[in-house]
Amino acid sequence: MLDEIMDVLANLGLVMRDTRAKNMAREWSGLSWGTEQEGFALSIRAIDQDRIGVALKNTSAEKVEAALPNWLLFFQVAITQPDQSLAEISPYGQGVLETLQKQKPSLVEFAPEEMRTTEIPIGALFQMRLAGECRITVTCPVPRPGSQSILHSNELRLVRS
Repeated sequence: MLDEIMDVLANLGLVMRDTRAKNMAREWSGLSWGTEQEGFALSIRAIDQDRIGVALKNTSAEKVEAALPNWLLFFQVAITQPDQSLAEISPYGQGVLETLQKQKPSLVEFAPEEMRTTEIPIGALFQMRLAGECRITVTCPVPRPGSQSILHSNELRLVRS
């Protein structure tokens, strides 16, 4: 029951799930990762044609604490549509992001080798009107105080009907 509540809150952008839940490790095995930067790596995977999963992992042997905005603001999603145009944020997505910008950052602690995961409802947040293969990437700042580096995920190819 608690896992279901946490899933709903994560889908609303209110929490970021981590892999301490028993079923998460199994769901996130065999990931492709982007290039590691300053002890962190980023990965994305398809959940279905309207949702992607994002994993952020502390690959270092040290604990890292950082004040982070809501995950929908922290992760920047780029979707290249079949005609090579970039998908624009939907009116709904704009409203969600405007609301989230009013929230204060939260202190997030990454234990050594800890992975945090979340889902991003791209079908609701972006205007993706074209059927066919989309290319999706996600970027975010390295969540290390003082860092100016940007993490890049693996590229995900997602077919939309």
